[in-house]
Amino acid sequence: IASPMGAIEFENAPEKHRLLPLTPIAREGTMLENADAVEFLASDRAPFITGVDLLVDGGLSAALDHPEN
Repeated sequence: IASPMGAIEFENAPEKHRLLPLTPIAREGTMLENADAVEFLASDRAPFITGVDLLVDGGLSAALDHPEN
Protein backbone atom coordinates (compact mmCIF):
# COMPACT_ATOMS: atom_id res chain seq x y z
CA ILE A 1 0.00 0.00 0.00
CA ALA A 2 1.36 3.40 -0.95
CA SER A 3 1.92 5.00 2.45
CA PRO A 4 4.92 6.17 4.45
CA MET A 5 5.06 2.83 6.27
CA GLY A 6 4.48 0.97 3.00
CA ALA A 7 7.41 2.81 1.40
CA ILE A 8 9.73 1.64 4.18
CA GLU A 9 8.46 -1.91 3.81
CA PHE A 10 8.87 -1.72 0.03
CA GLU A 11 12.51 -0.67 0.35
CA ASN A 12 13.28 -3.42 2.89
CA ALA A 13 11.57 -6.28 1.05
CA PRO A 14 13.21 -7.21 -2.26
CA GLU A 15 10.35 -9.64 -2.98
CA LYS A 16 7.97 -6.69 -3.34
CA HIS A 17 10.05 -5.36 -6.24
CA ARG A 18 9.47 -8.66 -8.05
CA LEU A 19 5.74 -8.76 -7.29
CA LEU A 20 4.72 -5.20 -8.21
CA PRO A 21 5.18 -5.71 -11.98
CA LEU A 22 3.05 -8.88 -11.75
CA THR A 23 0.09 -6.92 -10.35
CA PRO A 24 -2.52 -6.64 -13.13
CA ILE A 25 -3.42 -3.09 -12.08
CA ALA A 26 0.31 -2.21 -12.35
CA ARG A 27 0.60 0.03 -9.30
CA GLU A 28 0.50 0.07 -5.54
CA GLY A 29 -2.86 0.39 -3.84
CA THR A 30 -3.68 3.52 -1.90
CA MET A 31 -4.75 3.95 1.70
CA LEU A 32 -8.04 5.40 0.43
CA GLU A 33 -8.75 2.28 -1.64
CA ASN A 34 -8.29 0.12 1.45
CA ALA A 35 -10.42 2.48 3.52
CA ASP A 36 -13.17 2.30 0.87
CA ALA A 37 -13.25 -1.49 1.19
CA VAL A 38 -13.45 -1.27 4.99
CA GLU A 39 -16.16 1.38 4.78
CA PHE A 40 -18.20 -0.82 2.43
CA LEU A 41 -17.89 -3.88 4.66
CA ALA A 42 -18.90 -1.87 7.73
CA SER A 43 -21.88 -0.32 5.95
CA ASP A 44 -25.51 -1.34 5.59
CA ARG A 45 -24.68 -2.31 1.99
CA ALA A 46 -22.80 -5.45 3.06
CA PRO A 47 -24.99 -7.18 5.65
CA PHE A 48 -24.74 -10.61 4.01
CA ILE A 49 -20.95 -10.64 3.61
CA THR A 50 -19.49 -12.78 6.39
CA GLY A 51 -16.64 -15.19 6.86
CA VAL A 52 -14.73 -14.44 3.65
CA ASP A 53 -11.48 -12.71 2.76
CA LEU A 54 -11.81 -9.58 0.67
CA LEU A 55 -8.57 -9.26 -1.26
CA VAL A 56 -7.77 -5.63 -1.96
CA ASP A 57 -4.58 -6.37 -3.87
CA GLY A 58 -5.01 -5.07 -7.41
CA GLY A 59 -5.47 -8.61 -8.71
CA LEU A 60 -2.08 -9.90 -7.55
CA SER A 61 -3.45 -13.01 -5.81
CA ALA A 62 -5.38 -14.03 -8.92
CA ALA A 63 -2.35 -13.39 -11.14
CA LEU A 64 -0.14 -15.56 -8.94
CA ASP A 65 -2.74 -18.34 -8.83
CA HIS A 66 -3.30 -18.28 -12.60
CA PRO A 67 -0.14 -17.09 -14.36
CA GLU A 68 -0.19 -16.77 -18.12
CA ASN A 69 1.68 -19.47 -20.01
